Amino acid sequence: MRGQTIFIPLTALRFSKKSGSGVCPHRIEELRSKIENGENIEPIRVNMISDGIYTIKDGRRRVQAYIAAGFSEILVFVENLFETIKRLARNIFRILPGSLGTFLFFDIMLFFKQ
Repeated sequence: MRGQTIFIPLTALRFSKKSGSGVCPHRIEELRSKIENGENIEPIRVNMISDGIYTIKDGRRRVQAYIAAGFSEILVFVENLFETIKRLARNIFRILPGSLGTFLFFDIMLFFKQ
């Protein structure tokens, strides 16, 4: 499964440490207005880090706009972390020479299947 779109409580979201210094209040206000007027807003992208807790990959401004609009839930696209890791492992497999890449790819896959 590639991922799923669901509603989650805003309290279940965590901002990553590396994300965003450039959050423009004007842009948040524009998004808040769209949300309050019922316009379609793209779901934010998140990864689940534990049962019911998610980190934001993309969508800091949208989260802040939903908070400013007084919402308690937000529509998110939960990316399948296993699929992401598998894709990264395949990239490693292509980069590393011969059997080392193959060994590492299968070792990573076995680790995450546990």
